[in-house]
Amino acid sequence: MQIDQEVTLEALLARLADGDRSAFTRVFELLWPPTLRLCSSLLKNEADAWDAAQLAMEKILIPQLDHRVKPCNFVMLLPRIRNEKPTPT
Repeated sequence: MQIDQEVTLEALLARLADGDRSAFTRVFELLWPPTLRLCSSLLKNEADAWDAAQLAMEKILIPQLDHRVKPCNFVMLLPRIRNEKPTPT
């Protein structure tokens, strides 16, 4: 993901967290390809990778639909996708 996409993604996640549901589709379009690539690289079975990517997207997006949740940083979500604790940067 490029820097301008990261800025756009953070802004879109902030809008989504603020209750702007119109940002959902674009957020999904930005997050789905890298999420699926990550899952595919970890799981060599395509069906398992799709299932894992879908679960990861749920972990990423469902909390963002609650306007009381702070916007997330995608880089910090990678450990959550893999069920690990994030390491401070």
